[in-house]
Amino acid sequence: MIRFATNNDISSIISLWQEAFGDSAEEIKFFLDKKFKPENTLVYEECGEIASMLFLLEGEMCISGKDYPSYYLYAACTSQKYRGRGIMSALLKAAEKTASNRNIRYICLLPAEDSLYDYYARFGYRAVFSKRILTISVDEIAENTEFDFDTATVSDLEELRESAFKDIDRFKWNNNDINFAFEHTEMYGGHRFVACNGYSLYSANEHKAHVKECAFTYKNLIKIAAFLIKKHGVNEVVFSLPFYPECPIGKTEIKNSGMLLPIDYEAENLIHNIKNAYLGLTLD
Repeated sequence: MIRFATNNDISSIISLWQEAFGDSAEEIKFFLDKKFKPENTLVYEECGEIASMLFLLEGEMCISGKDYPSYYLYAACTSQKYRGRGIMSALLKAAEKTASNRNIRYICLLPAEDSLYDYYARFGYRAVFSKRILTISVDEIAENTEFDFDTATVSDLEELRESAFKDIDRFKWNNNDINFAFEHTEMYGGHRFVACNGYSLYSANEHKAHVKECAFTYKNLIKIAAFLIKKHGVNEVVFSLPFYPECPIGKTEIKNSGMLLPIDYEAENLIHNIKNAYLGLTLD
């Protein structure tokens, strides 16, 4: 039976999440405390047990400067013993019906593995999101390159993100979502910095920094790489970026970074106008 979740399902949701993704109970509870809405959580129940689930997080899809109410489909999973029975297929169809009933125009998602792009395509999802992976090494940075920035308040995050990506077709996150991503990044040992003209979320080890979102304009990338190399003593910085023009230095690679399902006829027509859309924060 497919139904919406209730607060009584939380312990079962945590158990299924741990089985599927291996996260700690603390990490899962953090998500549930911040983002769980029973009316936006679909579960498949069998014999009193939650066999499968998915979450619909609220957002907007911006296409050619116009916003459309959308969902981001997150943490879709099925318990191992119930797999191969079409349960997730049924949940995906229920999610589409829910979106249609609520006048939601799109559902987007990020497949957990590249092999799943073909799976989701069977349900009408299109690979419209892309990202540029840019790797800049310490040898490519001039010694005198500096990045000075003035700090900004956390309340400015949505404005900073929109300023950086305003000319790009994109999935739009609000301040609550970006704050969640900030806290989530730090929970997993990551870092952040916020400036008056942008913000960055990243992780770093002794050799490399991985920037999961860089909400600065394109012209700042080299300076940000220099800043991270100096701050953390790493040999290279790997940026996950929108489909910007190529950087004058570094190695670049283009990858798929998400899929979009149009819910109605107009949304179907508009999807043909999307060019290299940016998903960015995926809350993972």
